[in-house]
Amino acid sequence: MAALFGHRDYWNASAKMVMDEFTRQLMQDSHGQATIVSIFYLFLSVITVAGNALVIVAVWKDPLKILRSSPSNFILLSLAMSDLTVGVLVIPGVALWYLRVGIKADPWLSELIVM
Repeated sequence: MAALFGHRDYWNASAKMVMDEFTRQLMQDSHGQATIVSIFYLFLSVITVAGNALVIVAVWKDPLKILRSSPSNFILLSLAMSDLTVGVLVIPGVALWYLRVGIKADPWLSELIVM
Protein backbone atom coordinates (compact mmCIF):
# COMPACT_ATOMS: atom_id res chain seq x y z
CA MET A 1 0.00 0.00 0.00
CA ALA A 2 2.77 2.41 0.82
CA ALA A 3 4.31 1.78 -2.59
CA LEU A 4 1.36 3.64 -4.08
CA PHE A 5 2.52 6.81 -2.37
CA GLY A 6 6.14 6.54 -3.50
CA HIS A 7 7.68 4.92 -0.44
CA ARG A 8 10.38 2.38 -1.21
CA ASP A 9 10.46 0.81 2.22
CA TYR A 10 6.95 -0.60 1.94
CA TRP A 11 7.59 -3.56 4.22
CA ASN A 12 7.87 -1.23 7.20
CA ALA A 13 4.90 0.96 6.29
CA SER A 14 2.34 1.25 9.04
CA ALA A 15 -1.33 1.94 8.53
CA LYS A 16 -0.92 5.30 10.27
CA MET A 17 1.81 6.33 7.82
CA VAL A 18 -0.34 5.37 4.84
CA MET A 19 -3.41 7.19 6.17
CA ASP A 20 -1.38 10.28 7.08
CA GLU A 21 -0.02 10.39 3.53
CA PHE A 22 -3.52 9.86 2.12
CA THR A 23 -4.86 12.70 4.28
CA ARG A 24 -2.00 14.99 3.30
CA GLN A 25 -2.63 14.42 -0.40
CA LEU A 26 -6.38 14.83 0.05
CA MET A 27 -6.07 18.07 1.99
CA GLN A 28 -3.55 19.76 -0.32
CA ASP A 29 -5.92 21.30 -2.82
CA SER A 30 -9.17 19.38 -2.84
CA HIS A 31 -11.29 21.04 -0.16
CA GLY A 32 -14.07 21.88 -2.62
CA GLN A 33 -14.08 18.35 -3.99
CA ALA A 34 -14.29 16.90 -0.49
CA THR A 35 -17.28 19.11 0.30
CA ILE A 36 -19.04 18.04 -2.90
CA VAL A 37 -18.34 14.38 -2.14
CA SER A 38 -19.73 14.78 1.39
CA ILE A 39 -22.95 16.31 0.04
CA PHE A 40 -23.19 13.46 -2.48
CA TYR A 41 -22.79 10.91 0.31
CA LEU A 42 -25.52 12.60 2.36
CA PHE A 43 -27.93 12.36 -0.59
CA LEU A 44 -26.85 8.75 -1.13
CA SER A 45 -27.60 8.00 2.50
CA VAL A 46 -31.10 9.44 2.26
CA ILE A 47 -31.84 7.51 -0.94
CA THR A 48 -30.43 4.28 0.51
CA VAL A 49 -32.47 4.54 3.69
CA ALA A 50 -35.69 5.47 1.87
CA GLY A 51 -35.40 2.77 -0.80
CA ASN A 52 -34.52 -0.05 1.54
CA ALA A 53 -37.17 1.02 4.05
CA LEU A 54 -39.73 0.77 1.25
CA VAL A 55 -38.57 -2.77 0.44
CA ILE A 56 -38.82 -3.81 4.09
CA VAL A 57 -42.28 -2.27 4.46
CA ALA A 58 -43.50 -3.90 1.22
CA VAL A 59 -42.44 -7.36 2.39
CA TRP A 60 -43.66 -6.85 5.97
CA LYS A 61 -47.06 -5.35 5.10
CA ASP A 62 -47.95 -7.80 2.31
CA PRO A 63 -51.67 -8.51 2.85
CA LEU A 64 -51.58 -11.95 1.21
CA LYS A 65 -48.36 -13.03 2.95
CA ILE A 66 -46.97 -14.18 -0.40
CA LEU A 67 -43.81 -12.08 -0.23
CA ARG A 68 -42.82 -13.41 3.20
CA SER A 69 -43.08 -17.06 2.22
CA SER A 70 -40.73 -16.95 -0.78
CA PRO A 71 -37.08 -17.85 -0.05
CA SER A 72 -35.79 -15.41 -2.65
CA ASN A 73 -37.76 -12.58 -1.06
CA PHE A 74 -36.33 -13.56 2.32
CA ILE A 75 -32.84 -13.05 0.84
CA LEU A 76 -33.92 -9.69 -0.63
CA LEU A 77 -35.31 -8.68 2.75
CA SER A 78 -32.04 -9.61 4.40
CA LEU A 79 -30.09 -7.54 1.85
CA ALA A 80 -32.44 -4.60 2.33
CA MET A 81 -31.90 -4.74 6.09
CA SER A 82 -28.13 -4.80 5.73
CA ASP A 83 -28.21 -1.94 3.19
CA LEU A 84 -30.45 0.03 5.53
CA THR A 85 -27.89 -0.43 8.30
CA VAL A 86 -25.12 0.81 5.99
CA GLY A 87 -27.24 3.79 4.98
CA VAL A 88 -27.89 4.72 8.61
CA LEU A 89 -24.46 4.07 10.14
CA VAL A 90 -21.64 3.97 7.58
CA ILE A 91 -22.49 6.47 4.85
CA PRO A 92 -23.18 9.41 7.22
CA GLY A 93 -19.83 8.71 8.93
CA VAL A 94 -18.01 8.86 5.60
CA ALA A 95 -19.89 12.05 4.71
CA LEU A 96 -18.83 13.59 8.02
CA TRP A 97 -15.21 12.62 7.39
CA TYR A 98 -15.22 14.25 3.94
CA LEU A 99 -16.99 17.30 5.34
CA ARG A 100 -14.23 17.70 7.93
CA VAL A 101 -11.66 17.58 5.12
CA GLY A 102 -13.72 20.11 3.18
CA ILE A 103 -13.72 22.65 6.01
CA LYS A 104 -9.96 22.28 6.50
CA ALA A 105 -10.21 20.44 9.80
CA ASP A 106 -8.31 17.39 10.89
CA PRO A 107 -10.41 14.43 9.67
CA TRP A 108 -8.96 12.05 12.26
CA LEU A 109 -10.10 14.09 15.28
CA SER A 110 -6.56 14.05 16.63
CA GLU A 111 -7.22 17.18 18.68
CA LEU A 112 -9.45 15.05 20.91
CA ILE A 113 -6.85 12.34 21.45
CA VAL A 114 -4.49 12.99 24.34
CA MET A 115 -1.28 11.03 24.20
